[in-house]
Amino acid sequence: MTLISTETYSVLARITFDSALAKSVGHISFFDSTGAPGGIEQPVWDPVTRRFYISVPTIDGSDTKGAIAVINPRTMTVERLFEVDDCNPAGLSLGPHQHLLLGCSLSNAQSVIMDARDGHIVKRVFGVGGSDEVWFNRGDGNYYLAARNNVDASGKLAPALGIIDAARNTLLGIVPTGPTNGNHSVAADRRNNHVFVPLRDTTVTGSLPCAKGCIGVYWSDEDEDER
Repeated sequence: MTLISTETYSVLARITFDSALAKSVGHISFFDSTGAPGGIEQPVWDPVTRRFYISVPTIDGSDTKGAIAVINPRTMTVERLFEVDDCNPAGLSLGPHQHLLLGCSLSNAQSVIMDARDGHIVKRVFGVGGSDEVWFNRGDGNYYLAARNNVDASGKLAPALGIIDAARNTLLGIVPTGPTNGNHSVAADRRNNHVFVPLRDTTVTGSLPCAKGCIGVYWSDEDEDER
């Protein structure tokens, strides 16, 4: 992870997620059971705790255990890891009440809400999982998840855009994004609450073909009626 000054644009520090760092915070490694590094994923800044957080999919040689790394920008070090099981966090977004939404990359149809202050699990939201990037939209108060490896009740791959009410931490719904798992990213415009998802080729958005890839634009009819 690289920390860059917003004033001079110079590199202030680089944090390498290696075994030495893992041991410094009481862990073994950032590897999975095969010895492969899980990498690091989506970062987020919390202006209240004044800390950066970044999702770490795998730790300690486990295929189901991951963490959220807490980074102090003054010391430019990882202070601690907030562990999480059965998630392998990829996406990360800060919502209301100092809650972090963890976009779980495991295809087990669940997502996790964590308290940014101490790392305790507020709630596990069932019905959507296999996510990559996630987003909190202040305009409508919802989390949006690029659930590229989401599965249905039968265990079949069912990529979707997941929607979670951030105030109640409840699943509002999932919108299919086509037969292929290409929806890695998601972003929302808080002014009109339109949600944007890059879709790969052969994906079908509604009745419109997306033969060469496109940006899917999603919105609620209720939001449109209010304008």
